[in-house]
Amino acid sequence: MSDDALQRIEQWCEAEPSLDFTAGDPSTVVIAGADPVAVSVEVVDDRVNLIHERSFKGGGPLAAEIREHLGGRGSLLTGTAAAGGGKVKVVLDNRVYLDGLNRQAFVTAVLEIVGAVDGIEALGAESVDDARASVIEDGAPVIEAEPVVAEAEVAAQAAAEAAAAVEAAAAVEAAAAVEAAAAVEA
Repeated sequence: MSDDALQRIEQWCEAEPSLDFTAGDPSTVVIAGADPVAVSVEVVDDRVNLIHERSFKGGGPLAAEIREHLGGRGSLLTGTAAAGGGKVKVVLDNRVYLDGLNRQAFVTAVLEIVGAVDGIEALGAESVDDARASVIEDGAPVIEAEPVVAEAEVAAQAAAEAAAAVEAAAAVEAAAAVEAAAAVEA
């Protein structure tokens, strides 16, 4: 069934001027536009998984804002945003179940990912990926992705930020105690 599903997706992409399909492991669909969006396409069990990854400049506050933007959506689209190293790594995931796979469902799912990327950029997020898809001589898109930020790195950054906040609070408390002692003496 996976070969049949990928063949149908390839045919649909050929019929859509804004979609470019490249077979592979995983296969890729690039959605044309001023800011092209590359989506990996994999048939897994009873569904087609569509995944887009992109990094943005920023840290924890941007990651939280992106997670809030993605949360509560009334669709199968999900996403994660992890901060680390001055970047926020975003992974968007959508799916179409094989028993409902048709051209309309597939194109809608792909365009939902594009809409989510546009929404993140509307928050003021600036992509650090110079090329989401670059074309090599034979025309096959090559996806250039940043490595996923390890959970330990994110936890270490959060711990360092928390320690700095505790240290600053302790300094404020100490200054207040000195002022209170000076007021009592006076």
